[in-house]
Amino acid sequence: MNRFLLILTLVATALLTGPVQADPADISAASRSVVRVVIAAKDGKKVAFVGHGSGFAVAPDKIVTNAHVVEIARQEASVVIGIIPSQGGKSYGGKIIAYSPSNDLALIQVLDGGRLPPMSIFGGQVGDGADVVAIGYPGSVDRAQGLDLDDLINPMSPVKTTGTVSGGRTTKQFDTILHTAPIASGNSGGPLIDNCGRILGANSFGSLSNGNDAEFGFAVSAREILNFLRKAGVKVGATATPCRSAAEISQAEQQREAAARAQVEAAKAAEADERERAETKLRTGISQDIITERENRMAIAALILVLALLAAGGAGVLMVQGKRNPAIAAAGAAAILLLGAIFTFLSRPDFSEIEDRVA
Repeated sequence: MNRFLLILTLVATALLTGPVQADPADISAASRSVVRVVIAAKDGKKVAFVGHGSGFAVAPDKIVTNAHVVEIARQEASVVIGIIPSQGGKSYGGKIIAYSPSNDLALIQVLDGGRLPPMSIFGGQVGDGADVVAIGYPGSVDRAQGLDLDDLINPMSPVKTTGTVSGGRTTKQFDTILHTAPIASGNSGGPLIDNCGRILGANSFGSLSNGNDAEFGFAVSAREILNFLRKAGVKVGATATPCRSAAEISQAEQQREAAARAQVEAAKAAEADERERAETKLRTGISQDIITERENRMAIAALILVLALLAAGGAGVLMVQGKRNPAIAAAGAAAILLLGAIFTFLSRPDFSEIEDRVA
């Protein structure tokens, strides 16, 4: 019985365990921290669009992006940076406060009182095959939608693409993560996140196939980002706790419930087995008691019957000798003994009493 319950538990656990999918709530929350980084040239009252990339908030007023996204803004005084959130109705200016072309990272201060929800960074080891999501503003999507400059400076939701980690690579003297989440021009500086919405890296560039957008993406690793921010004096939320999405937590809870049910059933089965063994032992003892009582009653009845026969024989002898009164007394005693023998024999316990005694 216990072995059967154990098998059921293992089967239930196997059925409940499956691939963990990205939690939409975590991904949606992470998307609110992603911004479009617009680069524009000002000539008097005229504004010309130069290009754009993506970025993500690591503090309420600080954005991480790629160094190559804002490089021209460092070189040309007429070029300005615009920070376009994914939600709301307002855009903000930006100013470069830290710049590291050696690992393609830049830190932008959000101006005009802009505040954004900061993201946390995963500082642990990222395993090959781990699910990832790239979030940003690919230019190919903007072109396909026919968006112009006025559209690009208005808040809009970023594009989210999924893939898996293909391995860690060292490229141009800094650590990167190779992944298969589709990215394109404009994704640069946008975050690569795990299923819990935590930053694994900043998308930097992709491998090209026949001149098209990247088949594989490279993201500056979280370790590079953490070192960069530490040197810039920015404290960020970081964790090395493995990701457990809502789906995985739900599966784990179901497994615990299944294990608890199996444990309860096993305890019930053990209790039933113990009760059955106790009942069998009791039934055996009662059966033996009844057999002993029957044998004792039958032996006593036989003894009384012998005494009755002796008394009857004595009554006959006394009657022959003419001793009428003693003969009558002996005959009465014989009759009483005979009745006692019959009663004793009939009063022996029956085997049908076993169930009543067990109950």
